[in-house]
Amino acid sequence: MRLVTAFLLSFAAVAAFAQQQRATEPPHPQPGTLCDTGCPTTSITMTFVDSSGHCTIRVSYPCFPYACNKAAKTCNDKCSSDGQCAAGAKCNAAKSECVPQPSTCSDPFTIELATGQSVSCKPYMCNGGACQQQCSADTDCASGTRCANSHCVRPEGITKVKQ
Repeated sequence: MRLVTAFLLSFAAVAAFAQQQRATEPPHPQPGTLCDTGCPTTSITMTFVDSSGHCTIRVSYPCFPYACNKAAKTCNDKCSSDGQCAAGAKCNAAKSECVPQPSTCSDPFTIELATGQSVSCKPYMCNGGACQQQCSADTDCASGTRCANSHCVRPEGITKVKQ
């Protein structure tokens, strides 16, 4: 009987100690709790707690036309200069708005995007900042191709020229 009593007292002491330890531990975060927010590129990235209690769920969304504010870890929502806007957008300071800029044709067969990147339209022409998708005459096509059935094709006319 003495052994059983000693065991029960020991068990009660261990249980009380474990309960005291649990009371002093920080609670585990609930799934879906926000762990961190960052602005590593041109998007906001948020990390959330998963069902195991780990910060593994990542969600990103773009800031465009605004730039990412790294210090505040959020997207800018107004501007007073172009630096507060994403690449490809300009600040309309009078309205405090970042406005996406249109693409332009840098030559008859090349688009220049607002970001400064050039993209070839060949074999089609660039028109109004966009690549044409069809032709109506040979002059709508790059050198070495001709217009056949609204498509710029090689002179033999058998296959379309890759874009």
